Amino acid sequence: MDTFVEIFHWAYFPFLLAHFAVLFFFCLRFRCDIASPFMEINKKSLAALALIFLFGLYLRVGMSGRYGLDDLLWEHAANAESFYKTFRFTNFLHPGGHSFLATLSFLFGRNVENISRLTIFLDSLSVCLIFFFSFRIFRKTEISLLASLIMAILPWQIFMSGMGLDVTSSLFFVLAAVLILLISVESGSDSLLTLSLLVLIWSANIRVENLLLSPFFLLFYYCRKGLIHIRKRFVWLISFFCMPALIWLAYSPFKFGTSSAVEGAGFQHFVSIHNLLINYRDCIIPHFMSPQTCYPHLIFFFFVIGTIRLVWPSKRRTGAYIIIVWVLFWSAVYGGYWHGDQIYRYSILIHPVLALVSACGAYWLMQQIKGTNKGIFTFAARALVSGFIVFSAFSVRQIANPSPLVFWPSVREFKSISTYFGEDSCVMLQRLKYGRFENALKLIGEGKKFIEWPAGKDIFSYKCPDIYYFDLRKYAHPIPADMRIYDENHAFLSKKYELEKFVNNGPLDIYKVIKKKNSHGGKTGRFESLKLVALEYAFMLDLEGIKK
Repeated sequence: MDTFVEIFHWAYFPFLLAHFAVLFFFCLRFRCDIASPFMEINKKSLAALALIFLFGLYLRVGMSGRYGLDDLLWEHAANAESFYKTFRFTNFLHPGGHSFLATLSFLFGRNVENISRLTIFLDSLSVCLIFFFSFRIFRKTEISLLASLIMAILPWQIFMSGMGLDVTSSLFFVLAAVLILLISVESGSDSLLTLSLLVLIWSANIRVENLLLSPFFLLFYYCRKGLIHIRKRFVWLISFFCMPALIWLAYSPFKFGTSSAVEGAGFQHFVSIHNLLINYRDCIIPHFMSPQTCYPHLIFFFFVIGTIRLVWPSKRRTGAYIIIVWVLFWSAVYGGYWHGDQIYRYSILIHPVLALVSACGAYWLMQQIKGTNKGIFTFAARALVSGFIVFSAFSVRQIANPSPLVFWPSVREFKSISTYFGEDSCVMLQRLKYGRFENALKLIGEGKKFIEWPAGKDIFSYKCPDIYYFDLRKYAHPIPADMRIYDENHAFLSKKYELEKFVNNGPLDIYKVIKKKNSHGGKTGRFESLKLVALEYAFMLDLEGIKK
């Protein structure tokens, strides 16, 4: 197994490069076929899309988060740094497409911040893909523009775009793959179907579960065009580029150890509809409705109206079925697989549905406002609805002076918190698995002295004037057994020392650690209270030569 892994460490980058080159060639080869369905879009709509793209990019540059405590970013960064020095990946067994993107970002400056800039740009391009995707299924530029605008201003989407996580680039390539699939169905082109599958496989190198969409791609094409005819060389090409994702999928039960495989996969939420519904109730719906994640209420109002319009029998279209399949796929793969507080990251993969359905609701409302009037009333209705959408998410002051959104702690928030600490203060971190502890050191560093918990000795022996405890249990790997260990360590710390709440910032709790004051004897403190007196008497007796 070790030899097999070592071979792929060296072979994986050339493999990804070949895959990327094939994608680039196919896109150039069939660029006219891809663009032809959108030739009917007028220049005014394209100009409006360009403004929305720039607006979304502006918000992401100014408001996105930076580097949460999750170790995915640092794992990709380590892969990229390793490649830059040795032309080999250190860990191909993690989905590697994003590592390749990280590598590209390092080529522009060898700065980890470039990973964030790259995902910000990809997420801004996703705003444009939402427009074209919506246009293919609804055939209305007004709905498409509204969908792209909603995608551009979703606060949670903006925040996550700068975190450098693989879900951002995964969303971009999945949208591209589905869009090319829709074009291939209309044109009946096997070549475009092949290209859509190759883009989907590329996204599976980023998030391997995207490979589960490939049967849907083939089924959808078959239902619309009958028997599928894919040339033999295309079949071999697709099979060849599936290899890394299939190998990673086969190896994943051993990645974190066989004992954690089932629990880590959230299997108990995946095996039954009942458990999936519980997960929706306890994790998914609270995430979207929580004030911490700041989803504008107006968007959900439009979402309800849009849902009614889409499922209404007389209005049902192909787009409704595509959206339903997307929701079912997300529910099975992410809604059930990633349970608990991990849902915050994977929620952005359902944002296209939120944007599309809400756009349908907003468009219907816009139609009611303008009625049968034309001209200035049409423009006023569009401006009114668009203005409500933008200002339901951000105030004029926030747009004029954008600053990073504060949800989950990021580097900037940690730095602002650190100003409350004294120069000689010590920070105590709970030991986390899979590199998260090291990530925390990088994030909170700034020359501080760290004490790792559980500590082997009394923490006050480190001679720190003040000690602060960062409770990072929310960032533990989502395995119940691990959480029990973290909870036990936290309980033991609370029993041994007094924890005075210092900062409460979302999931991050910071405590000031204080010695417990013991006023009575026995195990609770009697010996400690008489210890100095006993030592003085022992010293005097020793001077007199009295040993017993």
